[in-house]
Amino acid sequence: MKKYISLFSLIAVFFIGMQHTQAQELERRSLDNTEEKQKKEHHDNLIQKHNGPQSSDQIEKKAKLRMIEATTKTKDDVRELDEVLSLSADQQNAMHKVLLDLNLKLLLYGDEDTKKVREAKAPLIEEANQKIIKVLDDKQIIVYKEHLEKKSKN
Repeated sequence: MKKYISLFSLIAVFFIGMQHTQAQELERRSLDNTEEKQKKEHHDNLIQKHNGPQSSDQIEKKAKLRMIEATTKTKDDVRELDEVLSLSADQQNAMHKVLLDLNLKLLLYGDEDTKKVREAKAPLIEEANQKIIKVLDDKQIIVYKEHLEKKSKN
C-alpha cells in the first residue's frame, strides 16, 4: 500500500508541476503580449509625432509656426543683405517678398542635408537669386555675388 501511495504522490507532484509550468508559460505569454502592445503603441506614437498632428487645429498651428519661422529667417536675411548692400526701402520690400517665398518653400524640405534634398532646393535658390539680382543695381549685383561666394565657402 505504501508503494501505491508513494506512486500516487509522485504522479500528483508531477501533475502539479506540469500545471505550474503551464501557468508560468501563460503568464510569460501574457507579459510578452503586453510588452508587444506597449512597443506597438510607442512605435505608433513615434510615427504620429514624425508625421505630425492629425487635427485641423494642430495642422493650423504647425502652419503658423512655419510661417513665423520663415518670417523670422527672412527678416534676418534681409537685415544681413541690407548691411552688405545698403538697400533702399523698395529694395528691402522686394527682397522680403522673394526671401519669404523662398524660405517657406525651403521649410517644406526640412533640415535634411542629403544630396537629393540639396538637388531639390538648388533650383529654388537659383530662382530666388535671379529675382534678387533683378532688384539690385549694377554695383550691388557685384557685391551680392561676392557675398554669395563668401557664404558658400563657409
